[in-house]
Amino acid sequence: GLDSATGVVLTSLDRGQTWNYGTAIAARDLAVDPSAEFLIATTESGPQLSTDLGITWTVDDEAPLLFLVESGRDSSGAATMVGVDVEGSLYSSGDGLSWTSRGMLPFLPDAIGVGSNGTIAIVSTQLAMVSRDGGLTWSQVANLGLPALGGDD
Repeated sequence: GLDSATGVVLTSLDRGQTWNYGTAIAARDLAVDPSAEFLIATTESGPQLSTDLGITWTVDDEAPLLFLVESGRDSSGAATMVGVDVEGSLYSSGDGLSWTSRGMLPFLPDAIGVGSNGTIAIVSTQLAMVSRDGGLTWSQVANLGLPALGGDD
């Protein structure tokens, strides 16, 4: 996990019974790669990888400039990751290292999730949508109808 107040990375190898403290990192999002070999943190300088439970970090210069990232399983049950870049493009990865563009999202989300059956969900303060085909098509599941912060609508 990522302590939102301090930016310190917290990891657990025993399902939350005990916690290990990593270093502080200015991350927008944090995920474990599909093989559980490293952590991925999205930062202003790009995704950063840690293989030592969040103690040290290395910028992944080959990855797109992601600000959201999530691990899950695709529709075949294979481990996968999805990420969103700052322009609203969706990316997928089988290993968390090489990323493939899946196209533009219908809106820039505040959060992303991957279900156990490969369903991808994106959410903003206004809208929630899901894709059941790897991000090729999207269906609205909720119109939250909340005004955007600072907006008049």
